[in-house]
Amino acid sequence: MAHVETFTDKALGAVDGLGGQIQVCPRCGRTGVERHTAEGRTFVHAEFSELLSDGLVTVPVEACPLDPLPFDVRHPDVI
Repeated sequence: MAHVETFTDKALGAVDGLGGQIQVCPRCGRTGVERHTAEGRTFVHAEFSELLSDGLVTVPVEACPLDPLPFDVRHPDVI
């Protein structure tokens, strides 16, 4: 069974199915869930999940990497 879950329409503070809390992305300002991956920290806005015979596979479909930014996206001078 395949499923795509979108976090951008969820309320702040809600808990997703994998135990993450819905927060505001520091990079783009949309809601999502922070995940730790092999590539580093990622803020996921939508993910694809599929239940296979040997387990659950979850892949981020839309995400922002949380590398250090050279500026604060919430600063009033940022467009």
